[in-house]
Amino acid sequence: MLKQEIGPWVVTFEWADDSTEGGPSSVTITPGPNATPADIAQGLSSTVLREVDFKSAVNAHLGITRQTASTEDIDTRSNALRNLLEAEGVSELYLAHLADAYVTLVQSGVHNVSGKLGEMTGRTPGAILQHLKKARKASLLTATPGRAGGQLTNSARELLA
Repeated sequence: MLKQEIGPWVVTFEWADDSTEGGPSSVTITPGPNATPADIAQGLSSTVLREVDFKSAVNAHLGITRQTASTEDIDTRSNALRNLLEAEGVSELYLAHLADAYVTLVQSGVHNVSGKLGEMTGRTPGAILQHLKKARKASLLTATPGRAGGQLTNSARELLA
């Protein structure tokens, strides 16, 4: 939960417990401790609503909840992905590992995730995007329309176990 003060008002942002990306699931605006009876009587205005800073709230939330992937973790994943590609090609197991690495990098706030995965696998970002598309078609990774991200499916988790 995060709060912003806008004049006499307090804006409270709340996210789902397991949320590591995107905006809040709830926003509440209430009179602050310094609000006068006149402020409350006048109520909220569109000016107050325009001053709600969603971007800074989301950035603050993500800074709190995101955990950065360690260099060691990235190296381990990189080796596993390269070994799987060499041994099996673009197999279902490789796609599950790729989807897992993708979700981890997105949640860590890595920019240009397909570029990073390309470095990790020795493939081009375009090839990685095609592999992620295959992972989604194979029901190993969910899609989040219009956004980077998604979640591993139960099928992917079973392959990784």
